Amino acid sequence: MRDHSSLPVRIEALNETAGSGLSLHVTADVNRCGADLPGDLLAKLLGAVRALVTAPDGPVGVR
Repeated sequence: MRDHSSLPVRIEALNETAGSGLSLHVTADVNRCGADLPGDLLAKLLGAVRALVTAPDGPVGVR
């Protein structure tokens, strides 16, 4: 499912077809949020996903 939004930040987690895995997409209005926000947010989300994969019972947080 894909939905379009007028919000300044959009995060999508998509289950790709044919078993190719999960993809994360971060889109942001850089005029409102700054040019660094999409990359910074994506890096933090990927860190949280890695933590879930390597230690599924451990604490996970995004700061």
